[in-house]
Amino acid sequence: MPGPQVGDTIEPCPFVGGLIVKIITKDGNAVVNASTEIDGPSGQSRIADANGIVDFGSISAGEYLVKAWKDNYAPENSNIPCPVEDSINVQSGCTNHLSLTLSQVVKVEKIVEVYTRAGTDRISNVLNARNQYINLDETADTSNMHPEYGRCIQLKVKVISIDGDPNVPLSGWKVFFYCNASSQNRANLSGSGKTGFDSAGSGVMKKDVTTDAQGWTPVVKFYLSQYGGDEFTIYATTEPDYSGGIGAGPYKVWKKIFYEIAEMKKTAGGKLEIPAGTITKITNSYKKAFIEMESCATRDQGDYKDNFDTHEEGYKWADKYCSSDGVPWKIHYSIIDHLCPLANREEKNATLNCDAITQTPDNPYFRPFDFGGANWLIEAKYKKADGTIIDFPAGKVTRVNATGYTKLKIDFTDTGIAPTAPNPVEVKIKYYNAPGYNGWGGANLHLMICRGSMDEAYTAAQIETAMAGTGTHEPGHALGLVYGSLAWKSATNAHHCSFNNCVMWYQGYVGRPVDFHDESVGDPGCRTFLREKDMSRSVMNSIWKFPR
Repeated sequence: MPGPQVGDTIEPCPFVGGLIVKIITKDGNAVVNASTEIDGPSGQSRIADANGIVDFGSISAGEYLVKAWKDNYAPENSNIPCPVEDSINVQSGCTNHLSLTLSQVVKVEKIVEVYTRAGTDRISNVLNARNQYINLDETADTSNMHPEYGRCIQLKVKVISIDGDPNVPLSGWKVFFYCNASSQNRANLSGSGKTGFDSAGSGVMKKDVTTDAQGWTPVVKFYLSQYGGDEFTIYATTEPDYSGGIGAGPYKVWKKIFYEIAEMKKTAGGKLEIPAGTITKITNSYKKAFIEMESCATRDQGDYKDNFDTHEEGYKWADKYCSSDGVPWKIHYSIIDHLCPLANREEKNATLNCDAITQTPDNPYFRPFDFGGANWLIEAKYKKADGTIIDFPAGKVTRVNATGYTKLKIDFTDTGIAPTAPNPVEVKIKYYNAPGYNGWGGANLHLMICRGSMDEAYTAAQIETAMAGTGTHEPGHALGLVYGSLAWKSATNAHHCSFNNCVMWYQGYVGRPVDFHDESVGDPGCRTFLREKDMSRSVMNSIWKFPR
């Protein structure tokens, strides 16, 4: 190619050089993610890499003003000058280097928790992993401090100069809050049940705020989800990419309810007792749904009554031995003899063929409704050989067992009738049967457990588990199981579970599980329902208030 000829116009060839800028702190550490810009023959802006290096590549030679600042610097705040700037004459044909010491950089010094008790904000520096009882509020226990009560976690952050320079202005810096949620958390929660900054259900997982003159951020509110067992860690950082920083938590979602016990005295001494093993089984069952049960410590003994003719009579008895401690998150367990309403007694008939003067047939085997000395026998008749129907004299049809379930004893002595195998006598009996109820509950905070009924129906070895089943089942009803349009509701037994391996199955039986069925059996189901249940004060006030 021929070179320039005489008379040609020759354009000057620009001189080009390279420029590499390193951003460091006073102690020589790299400043990651610093913003850098150059102003001169050409202009560019770039972000420092993980080593604090900004490579502007080949640029036109000449005089440049180089500026650098940390991305969390708020340039709109006139109180903070651009943290650092310097000039450099970029020479052509070589790589030029400039080091900028960015002393006006801040970092998170500490993150603290703010919680309110008795109208006063309190500060806690203890941000370790803990269970957070989201259904409780500050009034659940006014005599003690409970940062672990409440769904809302309130945090604020203090920043300091990364080099300890007291002259660095602390006002106007951005701090970035973000949440790390456990991979095991419940997916697809909806509405107010979701987690998030600012408000329950917001779903907002990142938030930035600006520091005041003392380097403090305003209080940032984070609402945990409503699903028991979910876990969240909240971080605060000065990195605009929401990385690193100081964490608080993790906070695991739990709920807490309280329980109180009243046990009925026995007439011969002692009491109708709820065994310690029963309480352990009940509390373990709710624990699997991330609901902790805490004793109110009060354990009263109430006056004896063999039966309550109405539910309300039983509840009034329980009222006398109940306190307001723990309300409206409290179950009041009342251990009584029987609660078989008069309206529920059953009129039964039996026809027997007797072939001996004194006989104890195997059937019927029943629980007579004889509470309060009531007469359980309505009528007893026998048929003579000529077909005449005769009433038995008083005292000839009796119960074998003085209490509880029994067979009948039929005695023809002094009646002039002598039944034999060849010539049996037909006997007709009409009597009141007492249906067996293990307990009642769900209408209010009182849960009536009928220890007397259970003692009659179960062996001593079975009592502990049978009582635990009732003590778990009845509060489940109060909390919403199994009502409305829940998909696993039994089609044949109202308000009960369709899975017979669940404590919410309609029938108490020997060997019935004490636990709510889990996700492997049905999801959604009884356990997942409780894990998601809103048990805040506004909801529970309509369930377990006291006085009723």
